[in-house]
Amino acid sequence: MPRSWVRAKPALDAYYETAASPPEDIADAILAALDRADPPFRLIVGADMRAAVEAKLAGLAAAAGA
Repeated sequence: MPRSWVRAKPALDAYYETAASPPEDIADAILAALDRADPPFRLIVGADMRAAVEAKLAGLAAAAGA
């Protein structure tokens, strides 16, 4: 195993435990969307991305005066 991987793996593990959705969950969501008869053009998966999109939409709504 490369030395860079040995140093990076703990940091990546900590990130995935706290900030991001597990890659396996993302892959499952993508595959499920592709199995649909009408797959979405854009797919928002994971709590971290959902929160980011909701914050962006709230900011746009506030700017529009809604």
